[in-house]
Amino acid sequence: MKLTQARIAALKCPGDKRDMLVFDDEQRGLGVRVTAGGSKSYLAQYTVHGHKRRVPLGSCAAVSLAKAREAARAIAGDVAKGKDPAGERKAATVEARRKAAHGAYTLARLVDDWSALHLTAKRPRYAREAVRALRLAFADHLDLPAADLDRAAVVNILDGLSRKGRAAMAARTVAYGRAAYSWGMKRGTLADNPFSQVPVAPTTKRERFLTDDELIALWRATEAGGSFERIVRLLL
Repeated sequence: MKLTQARIAALKCPGDKRDMLVFDDEQRGLGVRVTAGGSKSYLAQYTVHGHKRRVPLGSCAAVSLAKAREAARAIAGDVAKGKDPAGERKAATVEARRKAAHGAYTLARLVDDWSALHLTAKRPRYAREAVRALRLAFADHLDLPAADLDRAAVVNILDGLSRKGRAAMAARTVAYGRAAYSWGMKRGTLADNPFSQVPVAPTTKRERFLTDDELIALWRATEAGGSFERIVRLLL
């Protein structure tokens, strides 16, 4: 059928079908889809490697027949050049969704999910300290995508802690970050772990202990029996 605006307006879908396709005799590949509900839209159909592909061109009420023919002609030209317009559109949509998901999964989201879904089975003190350490050390990265945190940024932040005399905190933060990212990788939300094999400054083990005289002095100083004193005596 050679499509005209009047013929398109007169098209109706048979009552026993959900939709039907009518193709234009003037522009090869241009079709009109008519649904049982009465909606009508243009599409361009072509074949690639033996498979039919269709590209939607818009509602017949919003796009003129001339514009639809022009669009179908352009798509046919791309196909002749070896392109796959429908496949490219699908790939672009998938990539856009991937980027949106990538941006939405921030470091803060990772830490929150790790805390709520994994750390609840751990010791409460460990869970609190792990979340606090990561949020404090990486405060400037919390609103950025978790996948964008790279090894160089991690090393820079941890080196900063070590330079401030907090090497032990840096070592613990590495362990917390490695555990959080490993958990994210197991769930499929992350592909890499920027904390893996990150070097940290060695910590100095404590070699001095309280002498007997110091222990006696502390015991005597906590004779008041208040809450703080009882805690100190328990530790002693």
